[in-house]
Amino acid sequence: ELMRGKEANVELHRLDKVVVASQVRKARLVHLTGEIKRAGTYTLDTGERLSSVLKRAGGFTALAFPRGLQLVRESVKHRQQAETEKFVTLQKHRLTVEAAAISAGTVAVAGAAGMAQGASDAQALHLQMAALDQLVSRVQHGRVVLDVESIETLENGPDDVLLEESDQIMIPTQPKTVTIIGAVRNSTSILHRNDYDIEDYIRAAGGMIDTASEHGTYVVRANGLADADYVKIKAINVGDTIIVPEKIEPKTKPLQLWTSIASIV
Repeated sequence: ELMRGKEANVELHRLDKVVVASQVRKARLVHLTGEIKRAGTYTLDTGERLSSVLKRAGGFTALAFPRGLQLVRESVKHRQQAETEKFVTLQKHRLTVEAAAISAGTVAVAGAAGMAQGASDAQALHLQMAALDQLVSRVQHGRVVLDVESIETLENGPDDVLLEESDQIMIPTQPKTVTIIGAVRNSTSILHRNDYDIEDYIRAAGGMIDTASEHGTYVVRANGLADADYVKIKAINVGDTIIVPEKIEPKTKPLQLWTSIASIV
């Protein structure tokens, strides 16, 4: 029974039991790995931010690369997986409709020669589906992009995020290279040089091949951000990745495709 005031100040006797009710909350844990002085699992305080946990873990080691810090969050991962599945479903539906339109239209309009072309076009679309599955399998879901230079600059800044239960924080080792992949003659990693711009790194990788899309070239920064304005990209930092895509040529003739759609309608 709840008692207040003088009534609550009761005299206790031998063998009495005093029970104080409380609300026990499950501990919220985050995991730190990589170049942190005391890597491991930490219990979050209420409203604790990234900089606070990094401090409690002793800060970065001398080999740490703060700009490459990766924060992977379960809530973001689930949301991104759902969006990715929705995107893949819509794209596959579009490709299936397009393949059916090409096949039906070719038979109706172009005869035997058109049938061969239609089969080739349909096969190309099915290959696009396979490429879509392969691309999605490489996506890293759940990463929250942050701009971290040091704990001091992170603290109280816009990137000093509130942490959530099961957050995974990984601090990589300081890299020394820039990676160039895609439609170049030699996809490779090259030692970073302060006097090199994006063209210098591409030349060092043997240059672009004939099917490369120069204006489609972009850079994925070490923190996960992408810089897609090829004309304006000049500064390349250590840990960056330069990606040179190939040109995507249309596999069907627009007139033939619209004729196919008209015949189906």
